[in-house]
Amino acid sequence: MSDIDLIEEFIYSHLNGLKVGHDEDIFESGYVSSLFAVQVLTWVEKTFDLDIVSEDLRLENFRSISAIAAFVESKRSVTVDAGA
Repeated sequence: MSDIDLIEEFIYSHLNGLKVGHDEDIFESGYVSSLFAVQVLTWVEKTFDLDIVSEDLRLENFRSISAIAAFVESKRSVTVDAGA
């Protein structure tokens, strides 16, 4: 399963199956709360084995399915670059 598929599945499961577009702002639309934002952060860390630091805690990193996928990819590339 691709990253975007995993993210989509997680988001949809917390929206009671409601389907949102990959670029739809899930916070602005009112679909999720600040409490859910914490759940997303925790899930991203565990699922993708990433360390989210304070500099990462910007709404634009988590406001949509596409944004979360891009964030995961960018964190992975930083981790790979740092390990090289």
